Amino acid sequence: MQNLVVTLTDFLMGQNNSTFRATVRPDNILVFTVGDTSVDTVRDWDRLVTHYLDEETHLRCHMYDMRQLKGVSIFAVKTAIRLKNHPQVDNCYVAVVTNNSIVQEMVNTVLSVQPGGMFRIFTEEVEAITWLNQQKIADNQ
Repeated sequence: MQNLVVTLTDFLMGQNNSTFRATVRPDNILVFTVGDTSVDTVRDWDRLVTHYLDEETHLRCHMYDMRQLKGVSIFAVKTAIRLKNHPQVDNCYVAVVTNNSIVQEMVNTVLSVQPGGMFRIFTEEVEAITWLNQQKIADNQ
């Protein structure tokens, strides 16, 4: 299966400077990649994730590739806290990939402020994908 790449401009038919990208892997893991946490990027991420959370009620696996980030905006943290409060968030296994200690700290802040969900932080993509695939196997048993 060929990877499907969806940008928010495809999803919303909008025009902006967002670095947000969503890719569906052949193993059905949805990968969100961001290059910054600008207002455009965060709004695009918010719109697409809200759409997935509103429309999809089955268990799914998401990976956030945040390796390009050097920091996280307060707007992104507030948005993440709000999204983590969505009633369908418990239907997602979420792996966050970053090797930046500041980004890890901000992700941990979101996780501590808004409990719930099945989230883990990784420094290596391979480990994140392995964990997500293990969760899918465990759920099917």
